[in-house]
Amino acid sequence: MSDLRLVMSGGGADLEVLAGDLMTDDGLETQIIVSLFTDKRLPDDMSVSEGFDRRGWWGDALNAEPGDETGSLLWLLQREKLTAAVVSQARRYCEQALAWLVKDGVAESVSVATEVHRPDALLISVTIQRPRKPPLRYQYQAPWGAQSSRN
Repeated sequence: MSDLRLVMSGGGADLEVLAGDLMTDDGLETQIIVSLFTDKRLPDDMSVSEGFDRRGWWGDALNAEPGDETGSLLWLLQREKLTAAVVSQARRYCEQALAWLVKDGVAESVSVATEVHRPDALLISVTIQRPRKPPLRYQYQAPWGAQSSRN
């Protein structure tokens, strides 16, 4: 089954159109983009100030399995400087967002690397090892709201 093809452009993802037709994706890239760049709901056990938006995707309310949520917590870091600690936390959030690939048997393993690409962008590299198939590799430049730290 095909998904509508998402491509990263500028500050986010957009549907790909060619000659007026929506393109489809028979691979995993659209699912990877949705997993990484959709705002996952902040868990209830994480304390926040009153009135803080916990975000999340409305479709998670319809999931048959409790706790099966779409997206990542990268949005929590968007206003932070790209320090080594933030880059490391971003990698962990990406790994959590893509863990479903192994859990659901789509991949044998998923590895993520993150690094400062520019002062205002995080480079996310994803390698997916699938059963009996060559690995898939994707790279995304995530725009960042705060300047990176030189320390």
